Amino acid sequence: MQLSNELFFALFSIVMVVAVIWFMRSATRFKAWAKSRDEKNMDE
Repeated sequence: MQLSNELFFALFSIVMVVAVIWFMRSATRFKAWAKSRDEKNMDE
């Protein structure tokens, strides 16, 4: 039982790290998209 608990914790940690990295990449992409969209609106 102890082994499965450690295995679950390891999998959970990996999922959390991947989720944080994906969220940060999505946030940067969204900021860049919003910035370019604002520049286009200013040109008009």
